[in-house]
Amino acid sequence: MTVSGTCCLAVAVPFGGNPVLVVAVMAVWGAGVIADSAMFSVCLASVVDPRFVGTALTMQTATGFLLTAVTVQGLPLLAGALGWHELTEMAGEGVPLCDIHGYGLLRWPNRSLQALLAAARGHSAEARAITDEVIGWAVPRRAGAMHAYALHARALDAVGRGEFEDAYQNACAVSPAGTIASHVPHAMWLVLDLVEAAVRTGRKDEAAAHVAAAQETDLPAISSQPFGPTGDATRA
Repeated sequence: MTVSGTCCLAVAVPFGGNPVLVVAVMAVWGAGVIADSAMFSVCLASVVDPRFVGTALTMQTATGFLLTAVTVQGLPLLAGALGWHELTEMAGEGVPLCDIHGYGLLRWPNRSLQALLAAARGHSAEARAITDEVIGWAVPRRAGAMHAYALHARALDAVGRGEFEDAYQNACAVSPAGTIASHVPHAMWLVLDLVEAAVRTGRKDEAAAHVAAAQETDLPAISSQPFGPTGDATRA
């Protein structure tokens, strides 16, 4: 229990850093935690009236599953209630202010951010409605930046729904696989989404080409997202 408890606390230190170190700590934790259940059972059996050992062990097991169920079901609700509230309010302020003060052009970046937020939250219908609105405004005016915003939101939404073919097509519409389009910021932000969608749709050559393009463009020089030997994009 000392080993598993220590690893439970220690894994937070390297998390997000060197993946080898994270995996090493988790491997020790996984091996150490196996004995915890048996140890709890022995401790409980040693202090309970022998006539009720079976009942006590059953209650212990049921309580453990109950706590797990509460955690699994409760954390997403808590995150939804607390984690997005302020961001949703901030994203919602921009469009009305643009409408009030007559900043028609700036309305659309704000609307596009709302689409990205809806996609990130898994609100597919809202994301689709907003992107339809943005694309309907952007395409006739050849506003490429706003079009890319909308395609980015659609790709993100598709990845969240597991519709990787849709995600791949939308991401490639921003920047084709194997190319990091110049002067298109969303081409950088969509690199990992395009690579994942390519891999999950059987396009491993396109995925490898896109990773190579990201490395050749030297994205690590302008982004904190890892693309080096241990980076996520390379492993994909």
